[in-house]
Amino acid sequence: MLAQWKTFLSLLVMPPFLVFLLVVGAAGVMLGLSLLLRSKLVWRIAGTLNRWISFRRLLRPLEVSYDSWAVIERNRRLLALGMTVAAAYTLYVLWSVDIKLTAYAMSKRWGINPVGIDWLLRSFLVFMTGGNLIAILAGWVLALQPAWFAQFDKRASRWISTRKLFRSADAMNSSFDRIVAAWPRAAGGLIALFSIVEIVCVVRVLR
Repeated sequence: MLAQWKTFLSLLVMPPFLVFLLVVGAAGVMLGLSLLLRSKLVWRIAGTLNRWISFRRLLRPLEVSYDSWAVIERNRRLLALGMTVAAAYTLYVLWSVDIKLTAYAMSKRWGINPVGIDWLLRSFLVFMTGGNLIAILAGWVLALQPAWFAQFDKRASRWISTRKLFRSADAMNSSFDRIVAAWPRAAGGLIALFSIVEIVCVVRVLR
């Protein structure tokens, strides 16, 4: 299991992450050099880009609570039948797939070791199997014991306000901008230097 996890990290996670670090490093070098050479132009562009977008305003429509239990209870047998049929069909399709053949085909197409892909596919199969079995059980409970389902739905349907969670994130904090504005060339030099070091480290890892 540990070997498969290491294979997954080394083949599927690390390459895109390293490319992302290279892009970030290149952007950091450009930003640092721009602050060193044309700091006024950088701040003019930053002034047009620094538009605050309120999370609370965007999430306000999501705060409206809708009670759909009356509709579910009225059509509970039809919903239970749909849930059971859909979950059963999904299980049939999942277990009819040849994992080894699929992993080999994907590895040959992408040039990746089939061990990591095989582990990913089997993990996905286990996860989807458990989810669909739960869906079938929930459908039976909804059809035969709607009172139990209603009690579970009442306990699970506790409203969590996203606007309250993001209240602190809605306050604009520009302390870093003020520091850079006070020493633009020094900040630009440090940003460029650290970005170059990051690029060199990533290139050495890729080699």
